[in-house]
Amino acid sequence: MQGGASAQFSLTVQNLDTSGRVGYVDSGYWSKRACRAAAKLTDVVTVCELQARDDGSGLHVPDAADW
Repeated sequence: MQGGASAQFSLTVQNLDTSGRVGYVDSGYWSKRACRAAAKLTDVVTVCELQARDDGSGLHVPDAADW
């Protein structure tokens, strides 16, 4: 099978999708690719995206309580 690590995007969603929907954290390039692969197989919900830090020092994933 070709695809290397990217092939795992489809395999992972097939293993974890028990309700017809999966949630993803959009944290950058590779998570966007994983979301696109999953969207071919099931409904995808983006639960959160990277946010700018208040002090301007970069990006971060918000606390899970805020999702």
